[in-house]
Amino acid sequence: MKRIIEGRWDCSYCDTKGILGGKRQCPNCGRVRDKDFDPYLPKDRKASYVPEDVAKNITRNPDWMCSFCGSYCSDDDTACPCCGAPRSEEDLNYFDIKRKQEAEKNKVESKNDFNFYSDLDKESTISDSSSLSSSSSSKKNFKDIFKKPIFSFSLISICIILLISGLIYLLIPREVSMKVSELSWSRSINIERLQPVIESGWYLPSGSELIYTSEEFHHNERVYDHTETYTTTTINNLGNGYFEEDEQEHKKDVYVDVPVFETKYYYYIDKWLYERSVHTSGSDKFPYWGDVLLSSDERISRKSSSYKITGTTEDGKVKTFSISYDDWETIQIGQIVKLKVSLGVATLMK
Repeated sequence: MKRIIEGRWDCSYCDTKGILGGKRQCPNCGRVRDKDFDPYLPKDRKASYVPEDVAKNITRNPDWMCSFCGSYCSDDDTACPCCGAPRSEEDLNYFDIKRKQEAEKNKVESKNDFNFYSDLDKESTISDSSSLSSSSSSKKNFKDIFKKPIFSFSLISICIILLISGLIYLLIPREVSMKVSELSWSRSINIERLQPVIESGWYLPSGSELIYTSEEFHHNERVYDHTETYTTTTINNLGNGYFEEDEQEHKKDVYVDVPVFETKYYYYIDKWLYERSVHTSGSDKFPYWGDVLLSSDERISRKSSSYKITGTTEDGKVKTFSISYDDWETIQIGQIVKLKVSLGVATLMK
């Protein structure tokens, strides 16, 4: 449903407030609407609805401004009622005028901002050229530098470059020469035991032993509940002293979450779980695996080993690196070796 609302406007010449939108002249000073004409909604909107029989005769098009005398005219006028000048293609309407005014305003603000920062730059240049500048001015200029976007961008770029350089330094293999002073090793055997555990789920796995069942929440299901009717209202400025209110009725289906319950199973099931480890280690050339005694419900799950080399580098630093078994086996204590190292892991150079 569409209804016309009579707006209000203020006279920019005598400052009379709340003039009815249908009046084209100020009732106080007789001044016609000019470029400052800017209609607004009345406080009591409902009381300002225009009767339907009157509203049908009101144009929905904006006023146009006479380029000769600068007064606003109705869209129905083919000539300016104030000066008699005929309407031409050069005559802009209300919305064209407002867009032009807004563009000029933004242009002035941009120019003012440019002048403001130019003045700051000039002050900074003068301050820099003076060898006896005050400490407060120096602090101000120093802070201004940090506020500039180009400085922030440069600082972030430098941090990223340093981070990448650090990663490259760690990842790129480097050559190290060292005299071996110690060879060490360690080995580990992980053992698992088959043992019953209590678990639950929406089905009973094969090989499990049921303990009990329970009806429990599984998920929500979206179910239609009802249809709601609501109204949206939009108000458009017609640019001629009037506003158009458009009320539209909408329907929306409303759904609710309905909980769905299903059977949940609680059961025993045998699983291989970590039980213990057998560790061996030494600082010699004779690595071995520890003795493992398994019961009937145990098994070996995983074997792991590590081999390390320790020595003094050419710059006098004592370093320890992990190394493969094949390389470790060929190295002897007191031997000078050349290694390629990356992230603490060494490879023997032939």
